[in-house]
Amino acid sequence: MNRILESYKSDLELRGHAKTTIESELSVAELFTKFLNGIPQDIEKDDLKRYLSHLRSRNLRQGSIGHYFSAVNTFLDFLLEEGVINNNPAPHIRKRYLNSYKAEKRERRIISVKDAVHLVNSIVSPTTKL
Repeated sequence: MNRILESYKSDLELRGHAKTTIESELSVAELFTKFLNGIPQDIEKDDLKRYLSHLRSRNLRQGSIGHYFSAVNTFLDFLLEEGVINNNPAPHIRKRYLNSYKAEKRERRIISVKDAVHLVNSIVSPTTKL
């Protein structure tokens, strides 16, 4: 892991993030830097649009893409705070291209009456001795 990513990990730890969150954020940061062929010195909207196209080409769900962009935004905020980059265009890309109205709709799954009866009958009363 390079110096910037090590520093980013320390920053996430200092901010009190959970271990799993740190691992996830670092993983996304590493994937993003690999996509860009290194730590960006200057990040443009077009870079993020290309990354968004790359994620969509992998047939990820809208929620997963949102997670990736949230993590990228956090990483870019860190780089901005450290003076590595001069701007973070991620919020603009998220607002324009990742609106919730574009999220895929999941069909509701309803249990049958027979299954509902079985579920209710399976509940053991606290007063019933086993």
